[in-house]
Order: sequence, then C-alpha cells, then structure tokens
Amino acid sequence: MTRKVNLKKIGIFAVLLMIHLGLFIENSWALSWTYSYDPYNDATGGNTWEVYRIGYAFDDQWLYFNIWTGYPTPTGYPNSQPTPMGLVTYGNTTLEPGDLYINVNGQHNTSTGTVYGLGLTDHSGDMTNDPNDNIYAWLPVQQGHLYSNAIFATGTYEAYPNAGITGTPYDGGLDPFGHGNNYPTFIAGYGTDLGPQTQNGVTWVSLGTRDVDPSTNRVNRTVYEVNTAISLASLGLQGGGSFEFWWAPECGNDAAMVAGQIPTPEPATLGLLTIGLIGLRRYVFRHKQA
Repeated sequence: MTRKVNLKKIGIFAVLLMIHLGLFIENSWALSWTYSYDPYNDATGGNTWEVYRIGYAFDDQWLYFNIWTGYPTPTGYPNSQPTPMGLVTYGNTTLEPGDLYINVNGQHNTSTGTVYGLGLTDHSGDMTNDPNDNIYAWLPVQQGHLYSNAIFATGTYEAYPNAGITGTPYDGGLDPFGHGNNYPTFIAGYGTDLGPQTQNGVTWVSLGTRDVDPSTNRVNRTVYEVNTAISLASLGLQGGGSFEFWWAPECGNDAAMVAGQIPTPEPATLGLLTIGLIGLRRYVFRHKQA
C-alpha cells in the first residue's frame, strides 16, 4: 500500500531546518567590532583634526566601517557641491573630511591589492592645493557610493610628517610626490561607480564628550562618529580575503588604519547543511514507500 506524502509536514520540517541552519550560519558571522586606536596622539592643530579610532565588523553580506574623530558634523551650510559635511575653517582655508580608502587583498603601504573608495561626502573638481594632483581626473563623487580602481589624493597640507613612527603600518608609506605623508584623503579618480551601498548611506553624528582612550590620556574629547557599510559582493571579498580601511581629513595631518580578514566558512557548517538535506531526502523517500 502506498501512502501519500504529507507535503505540509515536509514543508514545515524543511522550514524549521533552514531556520536552524540560518541561525547557525548567522551566529558564525556574529557582528563583532575590531578597533584600531591611533596610538600616537600626533594630530597637528588640536583635537578637531584628530582621528581617535577606526573599526570594522562584518556579517555574511556587509563590511561595516566606523570612526571616531574630532571632525564635526555639518551645520548651517547649504546642500551644495562640495557637500559641506564636516567643514572646518583653518585660517582662510575650508577643509573637509576625506573619503574612505579600502584595499582588498593588498596593502596601501606597498601599493598592492585592489583599491576601492567610498564617498563620505559629495565633491567634484580638485579638492587639494597640491599642483601634483592636477594630473588626476577629479571625477564627481557621491556620498555613499563605492568606486572601483580608485585613485586617492594625498592631502592639502602634505608637509605634515608621517604619523607616529616611520616604518609602522600607520605611517602611510612614501608619498609619490615627495611630501611629508601619503595618507589617502579624497577620491580623485576611479574606474566604475558601483552605486550606493546601503539604504542608511553615511551617518555622521555627535557623541558629545567621551573618554576616547585613557591609556594615552585622550579623555574628555569632543567625539563625532561616522558609520557606513559596504557590500562584500561589490568588493569581491570572499572567505579568506583581506582588507584595509584608511581614513584621513583633507589636510592630511592625521590618519588611522585598520586591517582585517573575512574568515572562511567552517567545514562543520557546510557539513550540517549537507546532513540536513540528506535527512530531508530520506524522509521523503521513506514516506513514498510506506
């Protein structure tokens, strides 16, 4: 006698299995932040110009970016080009925050890897006072958009020395134009506009006064927080891939870097999925034969 397969029960079983597996996989990509604090407290011109920390987190779809800085949020400026987010006046010069430099499977200091840029402001045209940068295309950049094959300018005031100790991962390496630092500031050219990355875009908010890093006596500092996220698929980042984040204000007087790696999914996770699917197949087969 052949008994009908109860499709409803099988459906419920399959859904519960996938939920269980989904929770397992999600937990394996649990959102956990890694931060790199600028260890040198070396910004020139006061706390406004300082980068306190830079961090990342990731899940199975997104690579998240976070910084704490003294650079302020926009206030009282029109929405024009360039977008006045974080404008700071220094003498007769108005300075903006730079864009996010992302290196996939390489290092900024050694000019290896694939370079992407994420626009943290809207801007177009030459954004620095360095005549060497005139060779760049200075294509329009939109806030929250990701750009492949990005070329970065190296700051308005490049006479500032390298951060901290020359030869450390934080110093930016040698400036090709022979200036004091090689911090990537603005996206000055790119290959392809890969479009906006998240619905939330780029957020830049005031956190008030915080003790940033008591170990370096950076307490009671005015802190602004910047957050965004980048699609792992857009970056071509897979399990085992590495990346670097760099961020610096336009003046190039300070910068921070953090590096990380996307882990390879554990074999146990794939094995569990296989066992579950085999079990589901056997369940269907047995009920067909009953």
